[in-house]
Amino acid sequence: MTRAETCGSPRALRRYEGAAREAGRDGWSVSECLGRDGGQPAWCEWWSRHWPEFCRQRRIEHLAGEKRWKEFDDDAFGLFYDLVVLGDPLVDRILDRVAEGWENLDFACWLQEWDLPRRRALAILEVVNINSALRLEPKFT
Repeated sequence: MTRAETCGSPRALRRYEGAAREAGRDGWSVSECLGRDGGQPAWCEWWSRHWPEFCRQRRIEHLAGEKRWKEFDDDAFGLFYDLVVLGDPLVDRILDRVAEGWENLDFACWLQEWDLPRRRALAILEVVNINSALRLEPKFT
């Protein structure tokens, strides 16, 4: 079964809409704790604290074929689906580290320290292209 057959063609979600929902939920929680409306400061706080992590998680979902996000290349959707399902250890470890916030320098040191297959790992990281996940700036309105 191919990636297209397995993943289908779900409707693409928008990253800003998903982030706005998350920020709204967080703002409600902050307001409950404060006993008053947290308002714009709570909203802005979410965007400044959680936007990069939110974007990384959405990129991983897109590559794993879990959710299609409009801002990411359609050709990348589900690209790692088979490898994730099969439990490929290198893909699994790389995606975990991307989710934790690792950057390219972290990966370079990790590959050298653990004597991992550099060429394959770099090919995976090239597809992940975490910088593409962070290109859009957060909205504060």
